[in-house]
Amino acid sequence: MRLTFHLLIILSVDLHHFRLQLSEASVQHLKFAHLGDYKDKIRTSRIIKNGSTRSMVHCAQLCSEIEACVSFFHNKNTRHCSLHDVIFFSPDDGTDSPGMKYYVYDEGDCSFREGFIYSRISKACFSIRSNDGLNNWASSKSFCKLRNFRLATVDSKEKYDYTVATIKQSSRFKGYANYYIGLNDHAKEGKFVWVDGTPAQWTKWEKGRPLKDVKRNCVILAGSRTYNGVFSFVDKRGLDAAFRWICEKVLP
Repeated sequence: MRLTFHLLIILSVDLHHFRLQLSEASVQHLKFAHLGDYKDKIRTSRIIKNGSTRSMVHCAQLCSEIEACVSFFHNKNTRHCSLHDVIFFSPDDGTDSPGMKYYVYDEGDCSFREGFIYSRISKACFSIRSNDGLNNWASSKSFCKLRNFRLATVDSKEKYDYTVATIKQSSRFKGYANYYIGLNDHAKEGKFVWVDGTPAQWTKWEKGRPLKDVKRNCVILAGSRTYNGVFSFVDKRGLDAAFRWICEKVLP
């Protein structure tokens, strides 16, 4: 039987390309780029699978076959390969491991090199604004809009889990903090919609929320210690309260 083969493109440190033939079942064109900051480092959290592989390309192939996998560590000397379901941004969080290199799924228009996180499962492209100071909801919305983004639409368990896991796994982001997202009831009290007008269906409200308060029109992912760091949805007075925020890039 004749098989149709597809290419998996791996970008290494010098951006030379490696070609890998995949079976007909793998119909995706996937890209992994080397994150040089993590040289000789490894993370032992959020592991999907690990073990020994023939090569870095083989390790990348294993990652490509698991939709939740968005990054992997590989050591060409020991052939160690570990697959992960989040992108790590802070090498300071890693442990020493000579010869180890880190590769991240790089979705072109949603590149981790520009600070985005991309989920292969939900296809969400988020930018976690953890180090830009604090803004009220309107200013957070304007910040995103000026860059052709929007406040994040965290409208599924997959998007929620991936975003929260990424925040918690990297010291680059403020773990115990609150982040504005695009959910609001500005137009009609009690009718929460996302910034594009889509009615809220999946939500993660803190127990007892939302409150019946006409001034509480904006929603945060509540990760501060006040809310026990659980990142539930909490309605706030967005004109007054200043927090961090999350932008979303709408992909074609």
